[in-house]
Amino acid sequence: MRTRHVKLVAMACVTALAGSLLLPGDNVSTAASDSGIEPLYSAGRGAAEGLKADYDVWAKEYEAGGGDRNLVLPVGAFRGYVTEHSDARGYARFDLVEGTVSAHFTDLAAEQSWDLWIMEDKAGTMLPDAGDTLIRVGSLEKQQGGLGLQANLGAAAFKNFELSYVIVTPGGKHPSEERTLAGTTTLFHALYRSAQRGQFGVFADAPPVPSEAPAKPGMMANVLDTVVPKANAALGPLVNPANAMEQMITRGRNIFFNEAFQGNGRTCGTCHRENESLTIGVDFIADLPPDDPLFVAEFVPALAKNFENPVLMRRFALIQENLEGFDDLANKFVMRGIPHTLALNANTLRPALVDGTKGVLLGPPAPGTPIGPGTDPTIVERTGWSGDGAPGTGTLREFLTGAIMQHYPKTLGRVVGRDFRLATNQELLDTEAFMKSAGRRKDLNLGGLAPQSPQDPVLRLRDPVAAQGQRIFTNPGNIPGIIPGDNRGAGKCFLCHSGGGSGDTVEQLLFNQPSALGNGNFDTGVEELPSLPADLAGQPNPTDGGFGKKGTLANGFGDGTFNTPVLVEAADTPGFFHNNAVDTLEAAVSFYQGASFNQSPAGQLAGGITLEGTEVEAIAKFLRVINSIENLNSTIDLLNRAKRAGITQGRELIGIALAELDDASDVLREGHVHKDARDEILFGTSSTSSASATTSVGVRNSRLDTAIARAQRAIALMKF
Repeated sequence: MRTRHVKLVAMACVTALAGSLLLPGDNVSTAASDSGIEPLYSAGRGAAEGLKADYDVWAKEYEAGGGDRNLVLPVGAFRGYVTEHSDARGYARFDLVEGTVSAHFTDLAAEQSWDLWIMEDKAGTMLPDAGDTLIRVGSLEKQQGGLGLQANLGAAAFKNFELSYVIVTPGGKHPSEERTLAGTTTLFHALYRSAQRGQFGVFADAPPVPSEAPAKPGMMANVLDTVVPKANAALGPLVNPANAMEQMITRGRNIFFNEAFQGNGRTCGTCHRENESLTIGVDFIADLPPDDPLFVAEFVPALAKNFENPVLMRRFALIQENLEGFDDLANKFVMRGIPHTLALNANTLRPALVDGTKGVLLGPPAPGTPIGPGTDPTIVERTGWSGDGAPGTGTLREFLTGAIMQHYPKTLGRVVGRDFRLATNQELLDTEAFMKSAGRRKDLNLGGLAPQSPQDPVLRLRDPVAAQGQRIFTNPGNIPGIIPGDNRGAGKCFLCHSGGGSGDTVEQLLFNQPSALGNGNFDTGVEELPSLPADLAGQPNPTDGGFGKKGTLANGFGDGTFNTPVLVEAADTPGFFHNNAVDTLEAAVSFYQGASFNQSPAGQLAGGITLEGTEVEAIAKFLRVINSIENLNSTIDLLNRAKRAGITQGRELIGIALAELDDASDVLREGHVHKDARDEILFGTSSTSSASATTSVGVRNSRLDTAIARAQRAIALMKF
């Protein structure tokens, strides 16, 4: 969202929260006043319905892969959890019914002894604490291609044991002393086990109220500081499984925006503002006060060097990341943009296809099985620009832990307990619930070779240029060895962005799996672009190697591949690519007709792309229109939830909806398309703003009905 409107929205929300602004004819509703407990619904951008739908898909696939008789947990160097760096990785397979365990690891020193442990996280932080249950499974032995074990713990082993972590330690060492590798279950695993107990989403250690006073990451935190404590006060004990997921999302949102983990004052919301589509850009950064936690490198002496690059942050919204560890801060780093965290659904997070398993990890593929670009069978979820999480096994749990270590410390020593605290198990579950519940839950049906959704008709746009952009987007042209055709007018975009998301049909075509999507990594040549902005600024900017650990300091660590981002939300979340190489949508589209892409491995795989200027404009207009439609769909959802909420939470939801309306209008105006829809959005914005000002539920809801109708009309003007 553009800064000009953020200020107006924030001011309106703060004024309304004070209860001092009444419009003529308004009557204060005592039934839903701020003096009592209001009905609780999923807070902010998080919606339980979508999260539950994603969980249902996961559970179905999990059971199809064997369920609790075949739980496979990839294991790697979980930063923040392990006590030493290692390039080793592998997996542990569990039959939770029979109590059997098998494991296999590569790149562990064969001459050294190693033990495998499992842990149920019950108390304290995510690390092994006194109240946790730890079981030593056994010692690893030599196997073909590495080290491993097979053990039988007995059928009763997992009946009262909730598996949280798999840990590899040096032989004879307890996990509280040393940890070399670790793997973790996810939110969906925990939800599945809770459902087996008959209390879906209910966890014994779930706190009703956050344990730490809220931090103040910026402007919107002033509103959240007022709203969120009241929402948490309404939570009460977790006794109703029907709304347990809503409670998780609400707690997770509070952690995301207000929990500083006893660090330097930053939170997740420092870089992922809720009214900025869960990201921030150059213009937003420019309007922040000098004491905002984003700028700690400028006013905290212990972080003044090798923590951030203030020049690149302020000029290009680039954040410093030490993906190869913290042993050489002056040299081992990369500069990356701030990705939005919307639409973290199954297609966005699931790894690229491995042996046709459709995202259900069954361990490493059989020898000789073809693997797509950037695929790693020990990755659970594709997170971050490089798709390898914090790194570790890529889970959002690891991503949050890595973020705390990277971005929250008081000093560069990054000592746990002194420079920050780590999250508890429940905090990790709650934050994952919020992150996975925010934004769009499914991709679009764009026709052509893009996957068809039987529930949704093919998208048909009214603007002829945008409609042509959709046709170019889905035109496969000639793909060597796969699809014969003519490259004229072929954008081939759907190959990596099927349905406008991040599910790649390259994997479908290679594996002949027409109904499955993987979120693959590709080397598109972005790092080969000339005149990269960060280079031109004369600032240190090492080559970013992307995924993995291979490479050198000079050429970049990694295999050169980066994870595929979603496109539906792209138009209102610039800059573009992992390094913010360009800041206009048209330039981002144009990149794919240039030499850097066409000479890259991904460009060669696609058979090259050649677009004319008019075709670049058409694709950009298409992306702007689908972005605006998504903004309006989000607005309608937010306003409908606001109608069901009390005054305080309703205003909070309305404030986010105003940001969505602003984005919906801006992306169309910047593309000089759909003036008619922009007029409807303007009227809808007016009704939404006035609804925020009243303290009467009835008057508010009437105005919200008007705003919803305007948003629906705007959508109808853009698509059939």
